[in-house]
Amino acid sequence: MALLAGLPGCESPDVKMCHAEMQTSQKALLDMDKTDARAVEGALGGIERALAACKKAQRGDEITSLADARRQVAAHLDALEKRADRPTRAALSPERLAELLKTGDPDCPKGQGYEPAGTKQVIKCTGKQLVELSSDKARDHFDKRGYRLSPPDTRGDFKAEFGASAYVFHYGGVGAGAAPRCLEVTGRPGTPWQEIVARLTGVHPDRLKVGEPVRVGARSLPVSISGDAAQWSVKLGDCAAPAGP
Repeated sequence: MALLAGLPGCESPDVKMCHAEMQTSQKALLDMDKTDARAVEGALGGIERALAACKKAQRGDEITSLADARRQVAAHLDALEKRADRPTRAALSPERLAELLKTGDPDCPKGQGYEPAGTKQVIKCTGKQLVELSSDKARDHFDKRGYRLSPPDTRGDFKAEFGASAYVFHYGGVGAGAAPRCLEVTGRPGTPWQEIVARLTGVHPDRLKVGEPVRVGARSLPVSISGDAAQWSVKLGDCAAPAGP
């Protein structure tokens, strides 16, 4: 993914900085493991720094080249994140396949489904929604998908990140094994807020209304939305409550 153009001579300190950052980001791109989300994320950060330096230097050609690089690398990172949401599953024996087709899969959120490798049959998911998962279960869910996880604190709270999206689970004061008190999510750029909430709760996007809570099991969860069409953020649950001891 060699995306940056050749560099002309330069004179001013700002132009020197622009070209130095471009050379650094070019090396990061050439060395990048395209299958590693963290490596791709790091390369994207380098392009952002180079773009800022070249904007300061007012270098039109370099800005155009870097903007194109940023778009391509960001699209690749987004593709990796979407792939992570569809984790590779082990091949199923005929007996296990028949069992899952009959009873459903408790290890993925209810309302979703998937086609096992080598078949056109759909296994329905019967497990809990993301907003219902305990700290251990939520960490396992994101760990299997390659998200970067923060260490859990004494309350079980943690953050899971992949590219531009992030999930912050708050469990303070709810007790071991319980669902999070609050879940804060920054969605992938361009993802509608209704889709974000639907993936957290299993509620169909068409049923979601601004300012109205959503029902998940026995809980009625307030929904707070911020951002815009470029990138939405959602807070779900009792996010104004104290964090607990």
